[in-house]
Amino acid sequence: MSMKSTVQRAVTSEIKLRQLKNHISKDNLRWLKYKWLPEYLYNIEEECHDFETIEQAVLESYKRQQLLKKQLSKCDQQGRKCLKRFKQQASDLLFILQYCSPEAPCNSHSCPICARESRRKLSNMLIGFGRQSGGGFKAMTVIYYNEIIRSQEFFEMVAEDVVRIKDKLRKQLSRSGYDDVVFGGFEVCYDRELKIWIPHFHLFTLVSDKRSERKLRYMLNTKRNSFFVDRKHVPLKIEEVFDFPCWATYTMKSDFFPKGLKGRISPPKLYILGLIKRHEYGLKLMQFGFKVGRNYSVLKRGVADRLSIENE
Repeated sequence: MSMKSTVQRAVTSEIKLRQLKNHISKDNLRWLKYKWLPEYLYNIEEECHDFETIEQAVLESYKRQQLLKKQLSKCDQQGRKCLKRFKQQASDLLFILQYCSPEAPCNSHSCPICARESRRKLSNMLIGFGRQSGGGFKAMTVIYYNEIIRSQEFFEMVAEDVVRIKDKLRKQLSRSGYDDVVFGGFEVCYDRELKIWIPHFHLFTLVSDKRSERKLRYMLNTKRNSFFVDRKHVPLKIEEVFDFPCWATYTMKSDFFPKGLKGRISPPKLYILGLIKRHEYGLKLMQFGFKVGRNYSVLKRGVADRLSIENE
């Protein structure tokens, strides 16, 4: 997305926000006056122009609340089976989003305001680590075709399933010979044509030699899926990282999007179920780390050192 289109999108959001201020909850609106803590050493909006503004996040929260209200109303009127199973969870999520404020943040991964704040924290840590390391990062996209979930089965996917997939990737990285930090996020995208959910990871690594890449690619290629007989099968994609700040914020999204699009999953009830699952899993579960325990002090050092310099 170009700088011009990003600015236009931000201006449009601010205009809509002014028009809807009487309808948006007062708790949500208090975020517009919230002063960010000094721990944020990098201005993410300047580093990455695609990063959403606080106005856009508040507006998105309002849209999700309206969508939840509409679907809950339809559920009451028509007794829809799909959403009825999660009616209580949807009602709870609506309540949480409505009363999210700077004084009492909901910290839900389905709240665009709190998710934005969490991404700012993580992105600052990653950018500090990236600049301290001198660059040379590689981006990895890992897709588990053998873990594809049918639309109706996605509702049964629990946190233990995400933990199992993450553990599987850690074992494969270890067996492939990766010996440096690998960090990123877990996502699930929805394929409208095949009506399936595709689990995948967006990761970064500082060291990625060809031998380890070949081993990992071989492990991921061992099991194919019947859904993708006539489609290109790319379980592992590795590329150089040139715009590290933007890539860091993208990796930390851990979102539920339709495949190939940055829009809402259709029909709306599936999108709401995706929000419920994001809230259920939480941001911590959607993060992935390999060899991070050994290198965590290094990840934090870039931020800590700069803070001590500023305090002096």
